[in-house]
Amino acid sequence: MIFFSNKEEECKNRLQVPDLDSIEDATQVTVDLLQFHNQLVLLLQYYELNFDGIHFRLVRNS
Repeated sequence: MIFFSNKEEECKNRLQVPDLDSIEDATQVTVDLLQFHNQLVLLLQYYELNFDGIHFRLVRNS
């Protein structure tokens, strides 16, 4: 659970949006948001995989 808490803090820190003065800045923010979304999806999938693995192990051992 500590891993996910640390990742949550890391994600909060990445959501700092600068002032958009040019199209390049807007494009960079879009790219950053897409990468951030991809990381959240992967993190969710890892969480579900770990939960399924623990659940499988508990069911098998009982």
